[in-house]
Amino acid sequence: MRLPARYIVLSVLATSIVVPSALVGSTAHAASCAAPNPGLRAQSVSVAACDAGFVATRTQRLYSGVSAGRRLAHGHPLTLQVAGRAGVPATGVTAVALNVTAVQAQSSSYLTVWPAGRAKPATTALNVSAGSTRSALVVSAINRRGAVSIANAAGRTGVTVDVVGYYLRSTTRGSLYHPTRPQTLFDSGTVARGTKRLTLPSVGKVRSSRMSSALVNVTVTGAVGHGSVTLWSAGDSRPSARTLVFDRGSVVANSAVVRLSSGSLRVAVAGHAARVTVTLRGWYGARSLAGGRPFQALVPYRVSDTRATRGGSGALGPNSVLRVAVAGGRSA
Repeated sequence: MRLPARYIVLSVLATSIVVPSALVGSTAHAASCAAPNPGLRAQSVSVAACDAGFVATRTQRLYSGVSAGRRLAHGHPLTLQVAGRAGVPATGVTAVALNVTAVQAQSSSYLTVWPAGRAKPATTALNVSAGSTRSALVVSAINRRGAVSIANAAGRTGVTVDVVGYYLRSTTRGSLYHPTRPQTLFDSGTVARGTKRLTLPSVGKVRSSRMSSALVNVTVTGAVGHGSVTLWSAGDSRPSARTLVFDRGSVVANSAVVRLSSGSLRVAVAGHAARVTVTLRGWYGARSLAGGRPFQALVPYRVSDTRATRGGSGALGPNSVLRVAVAGGRSA
């Protein structure tokens, strides 16, 4: 598919790391959890233990601010208590996985999400154009009281926040992450509507029935009108929250962490038809499975920015490849 734009301006943010499996349970791993990693910038040192295991949940609405009196205005950050709400335990949680949506933004803007009580980072969780609605999967550390903050860069916008999972401060509980080479789970091929059950393939010797949740990327193209895509566990009832919203002719993508039931999830396209692809990027499984990687949440910081005005190399053209150095926490 040819890109409609002549070029892309790209920013890459670091909000989390997975610790290499070779260090899991080792002395080196324990030491790296006990002290700041010297390869990371000081302001990005985690507020969480890096042994954190993941627990996927049913999608639950944490906050809805779409009415006129609750729209998020520039200069007035929103602080949300997460721990103890929407299926998240009150204690022992280091970070949360949220689906954050900017609804009918008044002007082109972006949202920033970070642990409450810390200085607001110069990063973006999602970008939204005037009059549109956009969603993004955000993994954020929480502060010691279990809260995050959300700020809007310009104008006013409705905001909804849904919880899709959380990370536990534990060396024994929660699932560990297994990255995979991207592989397509589903491609509608043409514009379509309706619901489809997807079963993950086995990865190596691991059957999908042993996977607790999946990290996927969802992309919509060729939409003939306004609509939405929702992903959820095949063993749960369909949630009211949507994974992403699309408009006529738009190209929209979002990541999602989805709890699995017997290795399966469901995807539904509502409203107008669109071509939908779902790509597997990784999965979570029990700590007993070899190769799993624990998690460490960071305060977001920018590791690369191609914009020449920010010291970058300029716009990224079609078929261009940008190699980003993440280790060492270098920032363009």
